[in-house]
Amino acid sequence: MVFPDLRTEFSGISIEIVKVIFQKGLIMKAKKYWIYVMVGLIFCSVLYQTTKVLGYGESNVLEEHKQQKRSTLRGLHGVALFVMGPGVEIEKYGLTESQIRTDVELKLRQSGVKVLSSKERYEMPGSPLFGIFALVHKWPDSDVFSVHVYAKFTQEVVLERNRSILCNATTWETFPVGAVFSSGELQDVRRMVKDHVEEFSNDYLAANLKETKNRLEGLIKPENQATEEVVFTGIPQIKILIENGFQGTPEKLSQSKSIEYKCTITKVDNKYYWTTRENVELIPRQSGIYTTFFATNGAGYVRIIDPEMKKIIFNKGDQSYDYMEHLLLGLSTISYYGTSK
Repeated sequence: MVFPDLRTEFSGISIEIVKVIFQKGLIMKAKKYWIYVMVGLIFCSVLYQTTKVLGYGESNVLEEHKQQKRSTLRGLHGVALFVMGPGVEIEKYGLTESQIRTDVELKLRQSGVKVLSSKERYEMPGSPLFGIFALVHKWPDSDVFSVHVYAKFTQEVVLERNRSILCNATTWETFPVGAVFSSGELQDVRRMVKDHVEEFSNDYLAANLKETKNRLEGLIKPENQATEEVVFTGIPQIKILIENGFQGTPEKLSQSKSIEYKCTITKVDNKYYWTTRENVELIPRQSGIYTTFFATNGAGYVRIIDPEMKKIIFNKGDQSYDYMEHLLLGLSTISYYGTSK
């Protein structure tokens, strides 16, 4: 479609009108009409400028709201997790609440956001809770599903009018996103959920940037560097996911994903830490040729083969794995198998 140049069209029409006016001798009427035209143009100009000003003001308000929303996450040391996913009737189409919970928990941990247990949540000031809502409804007698995804963060706050009263309130939330999918597209809901989790993670890290920076600066001080030692680094090659008792197909990881999911254990002042999993403290246990590092928070373990025994057991050129990393995410598990560096 070709759109006309309205300025040219308007000019042409105006010239024709003027010709007709002068031909008819309607000079007085012409003045009246031109006054109307000028008033209209002035009104449009004022309206345009007002719209620009209002738009700028709205942008400022939105930015202030965003900054205020992010500031409510400042000082947090972790969040508990609540997931409301598709109902049981949707599970037969291949999308489960367990899948979404696993995705969310893994994404939070990878972003450096500590996931609290129920007990830890109530021990934490403010009782922080991050909720994900992935609501799916099947349309009757069709292969169409309506999806509604959003996230919210709640914590205890005090009422301004009475500071002795505590109540739970939503202090951070995402804009709800809706979509319509067929049964073959339902896995896209997991991608939508990850987008909301990423938005929360980014705001969480931005709000606590100063604390994170101070912690990192403390770790790189000379007196601390001398006591820190990387005792293990593993690069995974295979990932196996088990959800609700059902094992998925082993996934061979690409080079980029292998680096992203690498496993590192450090030793600081005779204590071991799962560096790539929120620096959770680990307790080592020796059994034969294996050393198993158990997470003190129950999040999983890392089992490795003694490097010296590896030389005896594996022949040169063997591609056998020499470590495994086992993660517990709710009632689901993820296992990585790979080789140490």
